[in-house]
Amino acid sequence: MRTSNKKTILIQALLSSWAIFHVLSVLITPNRNTYLGTKVSALMEPYSNFLELSANWNFFAPQPGPPMRLEFEAVDHEGMQVAHDFWPALSSPWRQSALSHFVLKDQNGGDRLVGNFLCHRNPGSHAIRVWRNTYGIPSLEEVASGQRRIGDETRVVRQFIGEWNCSQKVRPAGTPSVSAEVKS
Repeated sequence: MRTSNKKTILIQALLSSWAIFHVLSVLITPNRNTYLGTKVSALMEPYSNFLELSANWNFFAPQPGPPMRLEFEAVDHEGMQVAHDFWPALSSPWRQSALSHFVLKDQNGGDRLVGNFLCHRNPGSHAIRVWRNTYGIPSLEEVASGQRRIGDETRVVRQFIGEWNCSQKVRPAGTPSVSAEVKS
């Protein structure tokens, strides 16, 4: 009698352990970029790949992409700089930051809208030169080890968008739309 009791307890313990492991796999595998996911991925990855649980699911918001800001320079008729700033400013309300992210990701005319907006925002300027700054996001390991912090602006890709003639309200046809440099 005792051996069958021990067998039952052992089977129940094994089934319970498997059920807990399976539920954790279902919850952690789609979010393997989290802290817990990186710590247990070596243990759970073979199991989740075998059951095809590792599809690119996102239970939470997908990665929004790197932060972007416009850097602009307003110049007068002699080509002298009269203003240099970033849009949106770091203290901007979240709606303006969300709008800027939408406009900056748009490849079909969003840059023209921003050029005209900046001309109106800087009255008296002859032209506006605009760059798109894309900020690199530190990895979880870099932040955890103290190498980088969130909001670190050391990895910036600066892409020249164009120059707008504010009196004509258009970007000159010969202005390049893609020219990138990396600041480090």
